[in-house]
Amino acid sequence: MTWLPILFAAAVAAATAAATTPVLRWLGGPEPGAAPGDAAAVDFAALATPRFALLVGLLALGAGLIAYGALPPVAWAAWTALVAPGALAIAIDGATTWIPYPVTLAMLVLAAGGVLAWALATANPWIAVAGLAGAVLTGGFFDLFHRLTRGGIGYADVRLMAAAGAVCAPVSAQVGLWAPLLGTIIGAVWGVLRLAWRGRGEFAYGPSLWAGPFVALLLDRLL
Repeated sequence: MTWLPILFAAAVAAATAAATTPVLRWLGGPEPGAAPGDAAAVDFAALATPRFALLVGLLALGAGLIAYGALPPVAWAAWTALVAPGALAIAIDGATTWIPYPVTLAMLVLAAGGVLAWALATANPWIAVAGLAGAVLTGGFFDLFHRLTRGGIGYADVRLMAAAGAVCAPVSAQVGLWAPLLGTIIGAVWGVLRLAWRGRGEFAYGPSLWAGPFVALLLDRLL
């Protein structure tokens, strides 16, 4: 790996860590009278600590080193959707089992803009077509899973995977297919381990789904 991906990953991670506390404070605390299990009942502002910001920065750094080290610079903007707001999303999910809508919206917007820039920079419209197809198919699959299981996964996870599909599919068909599969497998394994360790109860599925694209990218480059 050359210095450029490392420096870019470090810069994105530092910016993500710096933005974490202001974003959490902007998301705010629980609203009076909010029903349990609703986003309005989650105290996001309570997470606004230096330790949490450091955690988000380290997650973004690790993800960035994988993505930027494996992909050409023209794809970096698209994958930053998973690296930066994605790291914040799964850190919040791990702490609260809830991902706020504005964070997943930021992922979708960055993914769409990044894929479009990728297509324009390479003069390859199929990049945009693949990104759109990946978002629709991956997001659609998890939307169906959400409906069939009556909320077995949160809808924020559906949006997360739509963003993942958008940036994975233009890399290769293999990465586009492996990412949701690996994320699901990692989540299933973690769910079984957690059940054996703590018993039944809610757990964050987002971190496992988020890890899937990066594991898929590593396998695509190694195999």
